[in-house]
Amino acid sequence: MTTIFSSMDGCVNLNLSITLKVSRSYDKCTEMSADPKVPDLTPIVDILKEFRILETIKSKLFARPDEASKHLSAVLKKISKSYITLAENLRIFTTLTFDSEPQTRESKEFLFEAKFGYLTDESGDARASCSRILNIYNTYLSGWFFRLLKSDEANRLETLFRVKFSPYDKEFVLAVDRTNEFLTNSGELIYPLVVEGDLQQAQQKVKEFSNDLDLPLTDLRNELKIFLSMEADFLEKSKAV
Repeated sequence: MTTIFSSMDGCVNLNLSITLKVSRSYDKCTEMSADPKVPDLTPIVDILKEFRILETIKSKLFARPDEASKHLSAVLKKISKSYITLAENLRIFTTLTFDSEPQTRESKEFLFEAKFGYLTDESGDARASCSRILNIYNTYLSGWFFRLLKSDEANRLETLFRVKFSPYDKEFVLAVDRTNEFLTNSGELIYPLVVEGDLQQAQQKVKEFSNDLDLPLTDLRNELKIFLSMEADFLEKSKAV
């Protein structure tokens, strides 16, 4: 009897072990197959909105040309380059189609780059960009702003550059990082579907993400247009210095 119970205990333990392994495997697969979370673009768009202050004070800066204006133009160009890349990557992703062989091939190439992080490499590291922008502000722009502008105007710009563009401002940096992470995870999800020929499911996934990103991406593009217009004005004036 002792041997029988011992054998039964062993079977119970073995079955329990197998059940736990299967359960963990199922949980892992479920986690891996979960759709990526659509990023919140609000902190990214809000930064662009805060730059509208340049529209209200640019006449004061243009009236007193300074070498610092070239550095401001360089900062604006650096910011717009990152934003354009980010917005363009999201635009391409949300408009991926698989209706024809050429379209499928192009979409597959984009998803491949997204999956392996090449899009993230292209847009750059948000924290490193913030560090460079903050350094330019501290070295060339801060003194210029406080000499020519009212204290409240200069303080707004101070907050914008030193707080919002601080590499330690988690809200903005994380928003950029999560957007890049979303593209990478989406590539990991959809690229295998295309490789396996399940184009209908791949298109469905793109459509779902596109619907969620439609309004936030429209806000980003509209704000970026305003920013690029201001950038062009400052670039033109800086050439005269």
